[in-house]
Amino acid sequence: MNEVDDEFYSRADAHINLSNDQISENIGKGKVSASFMYSLSRFNAWVSASGWNSQQEMKDSKEETIEYFMTEFRKMLDENFDDYMSAPDRNIIECSKHGESYTTYICTHLINKENKEWYSDTPSEDNEWPDAWCGECQKHYEAKGEWNEKSENAAGTNSVQVLCHNCYSELRSSCNKHYLES
Repeated sequence: MNEVDDEFYSRADAHINLSNDQISENIGKGKVSASFMYSLSRFNAWVSASGWNSQQEMKDSKEETIEYFMTEFRKMLDENFDDYMSAPDRNIIECSKHGESYTTYICTHLINKENKEWYSDTPSEDNEWPDAWCGECQKHYEAKGEWNEKSENAAGTNSVQVLCHNCYSELRSSCNKHYLES
């Protein structure tokens, strides 16, 4: 995949969150996936069509354009499959909203929306959902220079909670993010 801009994953998370919100007892993941794929193909057809000067130019470029989108989708799907297959050591939890999901750890202040300042290591291929804490907890971390028993007790991080990775992504997208060097 080409280099991505700073908001690439936030936009992707927003689309994923919308899809997750559509899953219900009556509408399963497969139906939501089909709707999402249809909307993505429709949007990409529109983006492509808006770049041509004539219908003939559009017709002449159709196969090449479809091949481009199929190749890029395959690369992204392959990358995401590899991510899921390479993560057997992640703990799986059952989220009431999202079903089976990966375990993440977040301070209670963020979960309760008491603080919208999000601090964590920079997400990476090896750790897409690093432990996260709020701005208030960050002050205690900075005062002690590290997470230790004293800084954790001062910050109240003994109230760290488990959250599914989908809920984590939803919450992260609604906060002001401050990524620390890993």
